Amino acid sequence: MPAGHVSLIAPDPAQWGAFDSGDAQLNIIILDEIADAQRGLVALYGLTRGDTRLAVLALHVGLQRADPAILNKVDGQACVPTLIIPIVAVHRDHQRQGVGRQLMDVVISVARARAPYLGITTLSLTSTPESDAFYSALGFERDEVAAPDGTRARWLRLQ
Repeated sequence: MPAGHVSLIAPDPAQWGAFDSGDAQLNIIILDEIADAQRGLVALYGLTRGDTRLAVLALHVGLQRADPAILNKVDGQACVPTLIIPIVAVHRDHQRQGVGRQLMDVVISVARARAPYLGITTLSLTSTPESDAFYSALGFERDEVAAPDGTRARWLRLQ
């Protein structure tokens, strides 16, 4: 795994100009998350090595809403308090080198440690067909029914 440091990063678009995930649609979503972070709606974290940003991720606390059959698998409530990850992106030059795994390992560890204090029970995100195996390997459960675009709701129990 690459050595790096995960920290909260500033939502300054000027600092993000060189960040390229290799996916034009994902790059647009990153800009939306930067705008949300500027409004205080999400927190942006980055994995950096020296001055190089290897990966980014956004986080916010919310409620996981899904089909009741899915939520019954989690804890039987209509809405589950969760730490939502709206985006995870690895810079195109650092993909398939363990960067995403390192970032997610840190997030999962911190989320588990702070879950009792935040009142959250899950970590949730949406996976694409390309990222499905990655999140399964991390222990995320998934909705068996995919959305029309192939994405799936995923969650990891923290407690």
